[in-house]
Amino acid sequence: MPETADHPVAVRATAFIRPSRWLHRPVRLVRYDAYWADGRVDFGVDLSKMMYRGYPADFATVDESVHAQCPETGTGRWVDEAGRVVEGPTRTAPIPPGNGGGERRKYGVPRYQVNTKANRAWRLGCGVVGLSVGTFLIAGPMKEGIAGFLGLLCFIFGLALLAGLIPGSFRWWEATSRSAPSGADRRMALMGSERITVESVRDDIISAIAEVRSVARAEHDEGRNQTADWLDVLFAGVNDAHGLREAAAEASTLYGGWGSFADVGTAESERVVSNLWDALERARSFPPRDS
Repeated sequence: MPETADHPVAVRATAFIRPSRWLHRPVRLVRYDAYWADGRVDFGVDLSKMMYRGYPADFATVDESVHAQCPETGTGRWVDEAGRVVEGPTRTAPIPPGNGGGERRKYGVPRYQVNTKANRAWRLGCGVVGLSVGTFLIAGPMKEGIAGFLGLLCFIFGLALLAGLIPGSFRWWEATSRSAPSGADRRMALMGSERITVESVRDDIISAIAEVRSVARAEHDEGRNQTADWLDVLFAGVNDAHGLREAAAEASTLYGGWGSFADVGTAESERVVSNLWDALERARSFPPRDS
């Protein structure tokens, strides 16, 4: 197990339920412990300070693994810097009283999961502001000149944001474009969906993983290289649609905002990571023909 004087060899999470500070609703809090090479254990540490080694993708892997090994309440298993489960001391510390001494973390929810409610609220607020400002500039006393042009841009921007809130089934402009399939779509329909199998979708994912590994090795990105190894194991035994969708959903948790697997630094890394995401999306929506 790699170890340094500045970083522990493994960390774990302990989850407990406490009332929230203001509404007194039950919330899940998580505390982290660090296991050092000399055998000592520090309780209540900062996970990012303990395990961040300068590579956001590496830390995202550790973060997800630590919480995946932690039960809804109780103490989880030790996880090393590569996200692997390792053996360590079994002793624990008392749970801190009150609602302090822990970080809020929902059970089974990735840190970088997209917040749909917040996104919709942002779209609604910015859309209304854009429409209001645009209408004022277009119809106001400064409509002649640059103010009128800026008002038109604000109006279009606000309208586009609000249009994104309309459910897909009511977007007539998209329905029109979908009603005229491209030549490639027609050819795929003619070939028949029976050619799209679990094996072909899984093979596409494995090929995309191999590309990620190749680029990671060329760029000396050990964290992304180890993640590719984990993905290989995840999809190795998949042989039905249900298992394919479950594996793809688990792999998709690597993607998110800053510090996630998708946080790349080069154009080539961005290309292969995006290709893998496309393959995972196809797997997640794969029809359950054999289930």
